[in-house]
Amino acid sequence: MAAGLVDSFGFQAASCAQLRSRFICHRLANPSKGIGRSALASSPPQPRRRYAKGWEGLQPHLLYRRKKFSAGRKSLQAHLVIRSVKSVEEDSWRHDQNMRRETAAQVLEVLANAHKSSSFNDQAEAKKQAQALGLYILSPVPTLPPQLGTLMRRMRDGGAENAIDIFSSSLQARRHKVPDIQQTQKHRCKLTRSEYGQRFSSYEINAYFAAVFESLPTLMSSRGVQLDLSRYDLFHGHLFVTPNSNLGMLMHAKEYPCWSEDFPVNLGFCQTGSPVKFTDHSMDSRNILWLALPNRAASGYVGALCILDAQEDGWIRKNLVMRELDMLRTIDESDFGHVIGDVNYFRFDERDPGRRIFAFV
Repeated sequence: MAAGLVDSFGFQAASCAQLRSRFICHRLANPSKGIGRSALASSPPQPRRRYAKGWEGLQPHLLYRRKKFSAGRKSLQAHLVIRSVKSVEEDSWRHDQNMRRETAAQVLEVLANAHKSSSFNDQAEAKKQAQALGLYILSPVPTLPPQLGTLMRRMRDGGAENAIDIFSSSLQARRHKVPDIQQTQKHRCKLTRSEYGQRFSSYEINAYFAAVFESLPTLMSSRGVQLDLSRYDLFHGHLFVTPNSNLGMLMHAKEYPCWSEDFPVNLGFCQTGSPVKFTDHSMDSRNILWLALPNRAASGYVGALCILDAQEDGWIRKNLVMRELDMLRTIDESDFGHVIGDVNYFRFDERDPGRRIFAFV
């Protein structure tokens, strides 16, 4: 029988002994009953399991597969919708950013033209045009020291891409610990990006920025705005370099207004104990711009100060204020140019004004 199997099917008798299925061995030993390809390749048929009918007339395992497929399809649809929404939001954000940067460039141009005018009548006319756009020029401005003019010429020669390195090289290597201003440690308030700040190597530059901060309470009072040099109101400015390589600083006053019915916004630990009251007029005037411009009458530079009035339906409010921070009337310093660092003013004792400046890169 084994020889017949070898002749008819090409199998040897020894191969049948190696097989573990009695069913296949039996069919090999009885060729008269026929042997098919499926019998050699598969195991004996198992009795069919009966499943109870599930929800919607489907068997449970099929129902699970259908639900899983449906969930995956819904997840894919949701992912596509989220991507579409993010794409629209990103396009809208880019459009707003481009609009803000164009407006910021116009602000810098208007402010520069107001100080380029040679005659008194031309200056008065330029100031009126600036005021029509929401730029209220403040004067007098402290005189720039020659050391700051030298730093600006270095930035102009080095370009905006190297401004941060040039700014860092103008600072002292020594770092000074930021003092505990109005119980910041008690309230777990962190006002600066680091616990240690630096000062400019030139004492005249430190004294100049301190003079700019200290002149603002008097200058702002002419606009009917009460300003205090405290950690709740005005204490910092953001330095930037314009596309024309001019140095500028955007200061934000009314940084932490107190919680009230008019201002139900939680600003964190630094808001605790704030005496600053939220009013539309004071918040509209919270963005103060300082800009150093070349002085044509002399070889140095001249400083310019102005309030960016963000009153409702105004040009500044519509085109320059960040939409997501409209309630706070916050203007982003990066719209004016390349941000290089921060300058903080902390009046914590009667020490020399130059020692009240803390710079951060």
